[in-house]
Amino acid sequence: MDAKWPDISLRERPLDSSCGPFDISVEGQKLRLVLDVKIAPDAEGKYTYLRELLQLDRYEVLTELQPDETPDGSRFRIHLPELPEGETDLSKDYAAVFIEVPGERRSIYSIFAARNNMQAARNGASSLGVDVEGAAQDNLFASAAAAIDADILITNRESLLAPASRHEANPVSIDEALAIIGLHMRSAGGMTLKLPPRGLRLDLGWAELVQSWALLPAVLDAVSHAPTGAPWVKLLRETVYRLGKMLRARDQVLLAALTLKGDRRTDVEGEVEAMALSAMGAFDIIARAVNMAIPLDLKPQDCGFRRKAFRDKVRVMVPALGSVVDSLAVSSTIGLVADLRNTVHAEPMRPVGYSGSGAYRTEEWVMVPSDIADSVRESSQKLGKAGFWLKDFGPRASDLESGEVLVHPQRLANDLVGLVAAAANALVGSIQWPRDPNSQGWSVYHADDPMAPENSRRIQWLYGYS
Repeated sequence: MDAKWPDISLRERPLDSSCGPFDISVEGQKLRLVLDVKIAPDAEGKYTYLRELLQLDRYEVLTELQPDETPDGSRFRIHLPELPEGETDLSKDYAAVFIEVPGERRSIYSIFAARNNMQAARNGASSLGVDVEGAAQDNLFASAAAAIDADILITNRESLLAPASRHEANPVSIDEALAIIGLHMRSAGGMTLKLPPRGLRLDLGWAELVQSWALLPAVLDAVSHAPTGAPWVKLLRETVYRLGKMLRARDQVLLAALTLKGDRRTDVEGEVEAMALSAMGAFDIIARAVNMAIPLDLKPQDCGFRRKAFRDKVRVMVPALGSVVDSLAVSSTIGLVADLRNTVHAEPMRPVGYSGSGAYRTEEWVMVPSDIADSVRESSQKLGKAGFWLKDFGPRASDLESGEVLVHPQRLANDLVGLVAAAANALVGSIQWPRDPNSQGWSVYHADDPMAPENSRRIQWLYGYS
């Protein structure tokens, strides 16, 4: 299961270039969003929940003024002046965006090269065979969002959300918007699931726990139906804790691309390393739990999916598990994790592209150690992620040796949680664990239980899992 996360780049605040919208330590800092009024409610309730969250004080929401509405400071109006026929002076090609509070103030923002950009949108739409005039109007709308310094534009307009379309207004879908807001809330220490008067807010520990259980249904099934006191149960449950640590490290990597900190930076390569450590820990836990539950009668230190003696015994005693271990997706995931984990006692991963002189970076790459570059590339290719995660450098690269591999840390971190969870589910799900015939599984007792279906579903949306 892949989490939704857009490749966006937030800009610094005009009045304070030392911080951005995710620098929550700055007093009064809010995330500024433009919400497209063309979005219709969905059957799952995501849009309704999004509107609920946007009532929180930490968000500033603006919408385009509609014909039946009155300006109130939270709506903007776009004015595109007519140009004389044949006019080619680009200095006159502009549009204006107004945010008004009647009798109090009027803010005016400019969109330069408005018609020129609209024509470019028409040309792009024509080549794709989509509505050209619609694309032009969508471009003007997104340009207005950028002009009023929106951090993200929440929309369902296909011309703005298309992978080939990258606009400075940061257009995102409802799913992506919920993921961004979830990260924003977690960066402040928790997540709001329900607003007052009912109210329900979780700290990070609870949020990570619920999301981890949601990602590991095979583990949940095994431990919730296990015989009372079975020694392998406590061990297997620790895979949930390990996945929770991966989620926390993932958040730090994603935040590194959104927080403007001048000459201070997040140790993204260290967080990727931490994710690999937790992931390998989860796989070793599963191997040891198998050894106890089957049992395989191996020493704990001999249990691991990378150990030949363990794999050979599993193939004989648990053929279904052996087939999963040898499958392309699982073996490639474990191989990738093992390579990244091994950097703790070998050549380390290193950041590339960061400047310590105070220049801002919203994205940086991590260089993979030369001794594992080939195997990381091979595992990524087998998982179908090489083109998305990696950047290869050849012998003519200015300061990198031939064969060096760079990894996009945000893309890798966001995908790695889902890959590890999928592999863990496949491994655990292939085993016939001992079961209590009288077990009814786990029950949810009240609506405010974080594990209750509605609450769990909202937590998953806020982590990007839809």
